[in-house]
Amino acid sequence: MSDPNPIHLHKTFSVYGPGNVGFLDDGESDAGEGSSMSTLRSLVKPFVIKQWLYQGKIYREKKERIPSRFELFFDLVFVAIAHQLSEVAAEHAGGPGLALFILTFFPTWALWNEARTFINYSGTDDILQRVCILILMALLIGYTANASAISIGASDTTSSEVTTTTTGEHAARAVEPALEEATSTSGRQDKAIVAATAFYLVSKVMRVIFHLMYAYALPRFRSALYFQCINQVIAFALYFPLLFVTSTTAIIVLASLGMAFEIFMRYTVGLQRMVSAFRHQENHDLETAKDNNEAEKVAEGHVGEDAPAVAAKQQSATGAAYIPALNIEHFLERMAAFVVIVLGEMVLSIVYHASSSQIGIQSIFGNAICGLLIAFNFCWLYFDAECSHRFIHALRRHWFSGLTFTNLHIPLCASLILASAAMSRMTQHEDLVTPAIRWYFGGGLGCAMLSMAAIGFTHRELEPTGTTRLGRRVQLAFRLAVGVILACLPLAESLTPLEMLGTCAGLTAFLVVEEVYGKLLRGEAITKPDAAQEDVAVAHRLREEEIVEVDTDRDGYGNPNKTEENKGK
Repeated sequence: MSDPNPIHLHKTFSVYGPGNVGFLDDGESDAGEGSSMSTLRSLVKPFVIKQWLYQGKIYREKKERIPSRFELFFDLVFVAIAHQLSEVAAEHAGGPGLALFILTFFPTWALWNEARTFINYSGTDDILQRVCILILMALLIGYTANASAISIGASDTTSSEVTTTTTGEHAARAVEPALEEATSTSGRQDKAIVAATAFYLVSKVMRVIFHLMYAYALPRFRSALYFQCINQVIAFALYFPLLFVTSTTAIIVLASLGMAFEIFMRYTVGLQRMVSAFRHQENHDLETAKDNNEAEKVAEGHVGEDAPAVAAKQQSATGAAYIPALNIEHFLERMAAFVVIVLGEMVLSIVYHASSSQIGIQSIFGNAICGLLIAFNFCWLYFDAECSHRFIHALRRHWFSGLTFTNLHIPLCASLILASAAMSRMTQHEDLVTPAIRWYFGGGLGCAMLSMAAIGFTHRELEPTGTTRLGRRVQLAFRLAVGVILACLPLAESLTPLEMLGTCAGLTAFLVVEEVYGKLLRGEAITKPDAAQEDVAVAHRLREEEIVEVDTDRDGYGNPNKTEENKGK
């Protein structure tokens, strides 16, 4: 390995902030991805971990990783999944439908996230990986098809009941668990739950098999991979009873426990890093004491073990584990692709087929344009979530902030899918807009905005205070305020769908303008100066250059330089 001081050269430092990173030689990092399958041996390539954490330092490839074509093809299945889940959520708008959506969306996210993470640190892009991607896509399609067919118990609220229900009562029911609503299904087994659970458990088994294969082939990563296998087995055990239980309460409790454990499981990797660092420091102190004793024995003429044996013993006793790490560029590229897919579902929901009464610029066109503005503004705000020119990215700042950054994308994406489900009704079918749909829309956009504000807080700002027109915390506070307003917007029952869409579009557009202005440097003119102002600026710059030139003719104490005089002598 070589590390020829690349801190000022590599893009990863200038874009994502400084960090304790070492770069591998090209020979060590070229294995795997990118090479052609020109020989029989290249069809199935050796297992490899492309970047890892060791003794508090990340070792990674020097070149930037980009998603392979088959990874992008793998993302295509989520276009269909997002559309399917949004349609089911809109058809069963209400408390039970919301509970069903949350419990069925998370497994799809978990499968995608696990596949993306595994490919990130071990991607070989060979036949084995491509077949694995195909199998995962088939499992995801099977899971989504069956999860969307799960019965949620009580039938949907009729239109007459909806109109006579107050908004406050409906908002309360929208956050209730589906325990009471689904009592009619208790006592009999839902085949859709069994089938969806089976597809999900098969994906868990496949992941455990891959980890065991890598652990066998790569001994120095064995402890970390075994640790991940244990987490997968525990999650499998939590979901497995769903194949047999019939009680609605038990189904919801088991699914919720499994979801909570999988989220917590991600933080156990950080705990493993802390334990590894503690053991390394403890054993390092012991080895230092042993080395001192060995040095005293050598000085006294005693012969100890041969050098290779001592080195091997020291390496095994350090206790520092090799932990697979993420390539930050590849990771964020895939994450951004997933968010764009979710926002694409929002755009898809506003596209309509104009009838004879809708030709031209009609109210439905205004609905669609407002929906387009909302999706566009959310995309703008997401890619500027850090609200700062210079910052340390959450993934590089700390393991806790990095995991929190990743987990915050769960409510972000789920909320945007809920909002897109409601937007389809509000844009094209205003007669189907119920209070539950309004809460899906306003609550979804509000939760998404609050999630993006929280994502912004996970980064660490490096910008000096007072260099921009609005500070980073002020910009993030505006996001929080707008998120609360969006979430409370359904309380205004008098707003029509067009007015509600227009209000949301205006609020998000305000954030875009506010953040663009807020990132401008202080002292920089907002408008283009006229000719007289340009002349003054040029004269001022020339005056500064003259001062600098005069200063160069003096030494550090203000005395004239005697270089020419010394030359003459």
